[in-house]
Amino acid sequence: MIDASVERLKDSMKFQIQQEKQVEQVAPTVLNQKDLDDMLDNLTIFDQ
Repeated sequence: MIDASVERLKDSMKFQIQQEKQVEQVAPTVLNQKDLDDMLDNLTIFDQ
């Protein structure tokens, strides 16, 4: 069960990184602390 959760997390992170790379290619941006805090607040690790 833990292995499956870790794999889902890794897949989710890979997907997010791919999306961010695509966005950066179109319009490079600089993240500020508020942007980072917002991303962390919205991060879901496990399905509940």
